[in-house]
Amino acid sequence: MLFVTCFIVSILIGGAIACFFYFKDKKYQTLTFKTVSVLFFCRMVVASILSLLLFNPIIQQSAIKTVKPILFIAQDNSMSIALNKDSLQIKTEYLKALNTMCLNLSNEYEVVKYQFDSDIKPFKTIDFKGKETNLSAVFNKIESMDKNQKIAAIIMATDGNYNTGFDVTYQTAKLNLPIYTIALGDTAKQSDVWIQKIKHNEIVFLNNEFSLEVIVNAKNLSGKVTELSIFENNVLVKKAPVIINNSQFTNTYKFSIPSNSLGVHYYSVQLQSIKNDQNKLNNSQSFAIETVNVKNKILILAQTPHPDIACLVEILKKQPSFEIELAFVNEFKNKINPYSLIILHQINELPNSISTNVEFQQKPLFLINSNFPLTPSTTKFKHTDVETSATLNLDFKLFILNTKLKDFISLYPPIINQNIQPTTIATNFVLMYQKHKPLFYFNEMNNTKQAVFTGNGLWLWRMHHYKLENNFDLFDELIFKTIQYLSTKADKSFFRAQTEAIIDETEEIKFNVELFNQSYEPITEPDVKLTLTDAQNKKYEFMFNKQASYYSINAGFFSKGTYQFEASTVYQNKTYFKKGQIIINEFLEEKQNSSSNQAFLYQLSKQSNGAIFYSNQFNNLQDSLLKNKSKWPNELHEIKEYNSLINLKWLLFLAILFLGFEWGFRKYNGLI
Repeated sequence: MLFVTCFIVSILIGGAIACFFYFKDKKYQTLTFKTVSVLFFCRMVVASILSLLLFNPIIQQSAIKTVKPILFIAQDNSMSIALNKDSLQIKTEYLKALNTMCLNLSNEYEVVKYQFDSDIKPFKTIDFKGKETNLSAVFNKIESMDKNQKIAAIIMATDGNYNTGFDVTYQTAKLNLPIYTIALGDTAKQSDVWIQKIKHNEIVFLNNEFSLEVIVNAKNLSGKVTELSIFENNVLVKKAPVIINNSQFTNTYKFSIPSNSLGVHYYSVQLQSIKNDQNKLNNSQSFAIETVNVKNKILILAQTPHPDIACLVEILKKQPSFEIELAFVNEFKNKINPYSLIILHQINELPNSISTNVEFQQKPLFLINSNFPLTPSTTKFKHTDVETSATLNLDFKLFILNTKLKDFISLYPPIINQNIQPTTIATNFVLMYQKHKPLFYFNEMNNTKQAVFTGNGLWLWRMHHYKLENNFDLFDELIFKTIQYLSTKADKSFFRAQTEAIIDETEEIKFNVELFNQSYEPITEPDVKLTLTDAQNKKYEFMFNKQASYYSINAGFFSKGTYQFEASTVYQNKTYFKKGQIIINEFLEEKQNSSSNQAFLYQLSKQSNGAIFYSNQFNNLQDSLLKNKSKWPNELHEIKEYNSLINLKWLLFLAILFLGFEWGFRKYNGLI
């Protein structure tokens, strides 16, 4: 309606301008009516177009578009796919056949191709070098797609083995889409013996023995004997015979290893090679432990029994460097001095004998669902309980967080929160938020560290994490790092560097660095350089990124090995530096099982009303999808586009054309 109005007004304006120019001027009265009419028309068109462009109305354009249903194709790009005897065929003929099928199906479907390993990305270069397999990333991607995009089916080409992410059974049921699986990997019975897992503490106590558990698996090697050996710096420490007594063998071997010197110690666990073992890449693993000579005595003060307390005790007892004591607040009579950390659980009020104790006021505190105002940064505590979900703060800097934690935190169930509201917490001191308000945060008062978790239900999160990943590892690591940060004495140096000393090659090297002036005020004026040096003395140099009150850098992924690091800067003509070592362990999950898990793929396809195919059955899969095309007919969509009139360049060209014609006609008639 607006366009019509603008069009009519523009015609009237154009006509008025043309009338004024050609009918009012007497010199045009001697011309024939036909000549004046042509000139009048040209001038009116030009003036009308220019007027319409000045109004610049929005015009609506409609078109009917045929929309094909989407075929979502996900190709596994992990290392295990190429660890089989048919790896050459997979890398050449298979990929060619896959591309041919996609081309043939593109006439009836919109084919969308992705590749996945630890994450999912658009299909580009398939090299089968991914070090992890994350099937849930595929379904997360599908869930995040525009709901208006109609997906007909999912085609997933994989060996069915995954070692990171979540159980996909629930995700596939929620999507309600047929899944056609292409079973890759070796389907033959493979003879193999391998180290499945190594269990150990990361920190051990000086002059004690630490427990080491090694899980060894074997298949189709019944009657064979091998040897399991533990080495420290290539020196044999312990060994044990491995007698494989059945075709599906598994056994746990327990060792007690002495720790007689301080510092970080590096060990390798190796299986002796035996005949008929078809995969020797999974016969060794390495690990590291740190030996300390100080035990941290931790006091847990509780109001009443609670599952959170049992959860904390179970986590902390895994670390021999922690000594745990549990007491109820009304019964506690001991001295405060021996404890290096105090955890308060659901404490609303402390007895004066504790709260006024000078030693207590100097102890690091971990407050869990405690309505006890200890910090000046906390406003009046509210007793309105609210059920809360959590989000991880990626700007948190007090210690390095596992990159996988974000995904799990978002899936933890809501918990009861007392709605305690801190007022002056720095962003990088907040570990988790609930509805943009701190849920889990850290603070420092009178040079004493404090952590506050305002929720109620750590045990619930821990159990839910086990449901998602069949272990407690990542959640326990978070609690352990919290306790470790609180119980470690504050670093008083002017230049401080923080990183993980031992990581897997699937993890990125990350650093946080702080620089202080003589008043211990954080500064970020000078540049800070990071140098990483590998075992071959090759150097990798980086510059830290400046944040509000600290420096940070993500140096990315590095291959397995030992790297020396040095962070350095110059401030007021003085050089500051921190040196250290990072151990990157090889990630062996992909090498441990190269056989195809066809039972899982069959179940996935059957439950979703899809089907399972093999790498030589592309024609069968193609025929099945074309035969079932009637289930997913094309849709006709009306596409409406709104465009500004000034973007129609042909209007300007039309005005120039009429203006040129008018000029030529006037020239022809001797009017110029």
